[in-house]
Amino acid sequence: MTTSNGAILLNGQPSFPKLVWAQCPDAAAGNLAVGIDLFMGNGCGTGAQLAKWVAGRAFVLANAQADAAGRAGTVGTHLPDEWDTHLPGDFTTADALRLVPPIPGIRARAS
Repeated sequence: MTTSNGAILLNGQPSFPKLVWAQCPDAAAGNLAVGIDLFMGNGCGTGAQLAKWVAGRAFVLANAQADAAGRAGTVGTHLPDEWDTHLPGDFTTADALRLVPPIPGIRARAS
C-alpha cells in the first residue's frame, strides 16, 4: 500500500479502501465477505494479531501508540480515538514523532 499523486495505491493500482473500525477477528470473515479490504484497529487485541488473522486478504492499520510488535504486519498506523482532531493548532510533526514510538526500518516523514 502506497500513495502517489493523491491516490491510494494497492499493489500499484488506484484503490478506494472499504474500511471498518475496531473489528474483532471473529467479525473479520463477514467483513471480508462483503468486500472490506482495510481494517482500522483491532477491537479485541493488537493490529499485528488482526494482520496475522486476515493473512493478506485485507490490510490493517494499527494503533500508532502500540509498540513495534503490536504493529507488525500492518500497512500503517492511526491515532487512537481520533484525538488528532483535538490537538492544538500549533501541533507539529516533531510533536507527533515524540508521542508515537518509531517502527524499526520505517522512517516517518511529513506530508
